[in-house]
Amino acid sequence: MSIAVGRELLATWLVGGGYQRLGDLIRITARFVEVGSGAVVRTVKIDGAIGDIFSLQDKIVFELSQGMNLTLEDSEMAEIERQATESVETYENRSRAMMNILEGSPQALDHAILLLEKATRLDPNYAAAWAALAASDHALRERSLIELHVKLAATYHRMDQPADANRHCTEAVTRFERRVARGADDPATKYYIASLYGLRGDAEKAVRYLRKSIAALPALNRVRATADPDFDPIRADPAFAEALARATMVSLAQGSGA
Repeated sequence: MSIAVGRELLATWLVGGGYQRLGDLIRITARFVEVGSGAVVRTVKIDGAIGDIFSLQDKIVFELSQGMNLTLEDSEMAEIERQATESVETYENRSRAMMNILEGSPQALDHAILLLEKATRLDPNYAAAWAALAASDHALRERSLIELHVKLAATYHRMDQPADANRHCTEAVTRFERRVARGADDPATKYYIASLYGLRGDAEKAVRYLRKSIAALPALNRVRATADPDFDPIRADPAFAEALARATMVSLAQGSGA
């Protein structure tokens, strides 16, 4: 899926990996993948202490870049060297939250919300920095909570637990409307709200927000919506099909340089 999205976005490289922790020791593994061939062209493993996590990140970037003939502008180097937070505990809470999100169970997602809230309490500035890296002009906390409530609503819906599904749906919509009222224009959050309305069978609202998210990120959000089961209740709706078709045309036009 990540390779397919990378090709849609005309990316040259993908960077992925993970980490293992034992007490105060940590091992970070990172991989450089060539999008065109799907081949892993470089793998780096770095061992160190959790307290040195930020210097280890810098080392990972340096090691990955060796032999890749990459030329970085001063502003790009400054962005790489800038620390999103100086608190290791804050960083750990965010990392653990992301692991819970990937697990995807209701309990894991509920725990992720708590971890993200703790992270932003420990370092209020960390959320804004993380949101900026995600091309958002608002704090991570509110956007992440919206997306997590949407995922929880979908999960409880599939488990046939309507009370919990409605509770998280209401919370997601309330927080989303609050962000919109403050002037947020975030295609990622609009996509999640579109998927929530799709799951509930509200084609009119689902397509309205999907079109807005696709207008900003046509390649990525078309691929997501095509495979996202949350849109299955409205997949036969002509307006939904038209939104995906329009996104395809925009992606092709951008890819050809038109």
